[in-house]
Amino acid sequence: FFLLGPATRWNAFGASAFAALGVMARPTMIVFALLALSCMWRSRRKSLPYFLVPPLIGVCALLSYNLGLLDAVGGARWTKYLALPSFEFLTGLLVSPSRGLLIYTPFAALAVWGIWCRRTDRRGWLPHLAVGMGAYLLLYSSYEGWWGGAVYGPRMLTDVMPAMALCAVPAAERLLSSWSGRAAFAVLALWGVAVQAVGVFFDDNQWNNSPIKVTSA
Repeated sequence: FFLLGPATRWNAFGASAFAALGVMARPTMIVFALLALSCMWRSRRKSLPYFLVPPLIGVCALLSYNLGLLDAVGGARWTKYLALPSFEFLTGLLVSPSRGLLIYTPFAALAVWGIWCRRTDRRGWLPHLAVGMGAYLLLYSSYEGWWGGAVYGPRMLTDVMPAMALCAVPAAERLLSSWSGRAAFAVLALWGVAVQAVGVFFDDNQWNNSPIKVTSA
């Protein structure tokens, strides 16, 4: 969000603070942190010094934690569960009935259209977000635990939801300019709300336990 605003030192610092917090919360967010750095270098270089300090502090703190308590640079989980990217894992992430992003958050499809609408923009933040979403999908399609354990919905892609929302804006604007588009937008929105209501009020965790526990698969 800060990188969509003017190229000021305060926006640079705000972006860097959230980049650092994102990586510390989940190290795979390094994908978006590096892309934010690339965006700063390409189009906001004068503000780059204000961007660099918080991520450097965050990386040092995270590495100290991982090495001191887990004895592994990348933490405890990733080293043994990464494999070559799998088409099966990728389709699971996108359209699995129990984990698929497009099943639980159908507005995400608008992000692809929105990226196409802004395809001539080569230097702004939205193209970097598009690369980040693709990289995140590739990363988790290489992860043997892509389903995220006994959860409801696409846990592993929660991190990319803000990026998808921003990339979907140009497509949403086009949809909202006509009655038919508004109807389609309403359907997507109502679907997204309804499927979350199912999880809140009616889900009995059956898919995670039958015919076997998902954590035993």
